[in-house]
Amino acid sequence: MASAWSLITVRRVTTLLGMCAVTVAMAQTQFPAPEIYICVDAQGRRLTSDRKILECVDREQKILNPSGTVKAIVPPLLTTKEQQAREEKAWAEQEARIRPLKEKKRLQALLIRYPNQTVHEKERAQALAQATAIHLTDPTAKEVALTRINSRFDDEQTLLKPLWDHNAEANTNTTKP
Repeated sequence: MASAWSLITVRRVTTLLGMCAVTVAMAQTQFPAPEIYICVDAQGRRLTSDRKILECVDREQKILNPSGTVKAIVPPLLTTKEQQAREEKAWAEQEARIRPLKEKKRLQALLIRYPNQTVHEKERAQALAQATAIHLTDPTAKEVALTRINSRFDDEQTLLKPLWDHNAEANTNTTKP
């Protein structure tokens, strides 16, 4: 009989130890290691806190681990002008990255619309005829419209000419045995 009670007692103790281990493990995961914020304020005093230090928002703050090693460095908050300058710089960088892609897409669209110079000249003639028909009574408006249309088609032709030449060269290279 004593051995049966011993077995039950051992099981209870084992169960209690297991529950304690689970509780300790849960407690460790719920509460992360404390962080220590350190900075030197405007008067030269060294300030320490367990959260960000308001007196040092304009200064760099170091976050230390409990062992005293530097975990991270929090940069100072930017002024409105500094923030605006940073945003403008980021926007300009993004535009610089996107600009070549937009230009490439624009050239591809033009090449699809005007696969060769014959199609381009045909479209120019149609646009000029349409502008002439619309502005029959006003010669000044007619002249402005014709100049604008010719300028646009000349600009497009300047962009498309190297592409047409490249495509023509590629086609002649693929047709030769």
